Amino acid sequence: MKTFEQIFRNSNENDEIFDAFAEAITSKVYDINLYKILLGNNSLSKDEIIMYAEKICKEFPDFAYDIYMWIASIFQNSLLDINRLSLAFDYFEKASHVQPSNCKPYLEMLDLYTYDLSSPLNDKIMTKIKKAEKSIKEKSDFYYRLAAHYKNLNDDFAFKKCLMLAEKFSNNNQ
Repeated sequence: MKTFEQIFRNSNENDEIFDAFAEAITSKVYDINLYKILLGNNSLSKDEIIMYAEKICKEFPDFAYDIYMWIASIFQNSLLDINRLSLAFDYFEKASHVQPSNCKPYLEMLDLYTYDLSSPLNDKIMTKIKKAEKSIKEKSDFYYRLAAHYKNLNDDFAFKKCLMLAEKFSNNNQ
């Protein structure tokens, strides 16, 4: 296990990383943190990250939500690359399919919204957010965050509506 961790953390040789990954999967190493170390390796390309993530989720379906959220956060850290932001959205969306009532993926999607310019990604985010309203459990958290979003957009009506809903659900303990 230490050997896998050392390779996943420090290696920049694709063959070595791939071989260690294949051996870990074949050996059924059940350690999500080990796989997160692999996915965080800076030498991996975005395609390699996606390949490894999808294989991990296929082999260990109960890791899917956490792996999708982890991958999304990796791509989310590329704020200047719209393609990676779009990938972050895709992985937050995958996480939301695994746990549709969890508001965290939706809140993270809102962090991808670019207020300075209009983009197709902004439209996708808002479409997904609007569909999520019915299914999420933590409604007060959701509406407080959505209220902040509308405040950033200077949409006073939507801001007040979301704030009122957030307070209503907060008082009702969700």
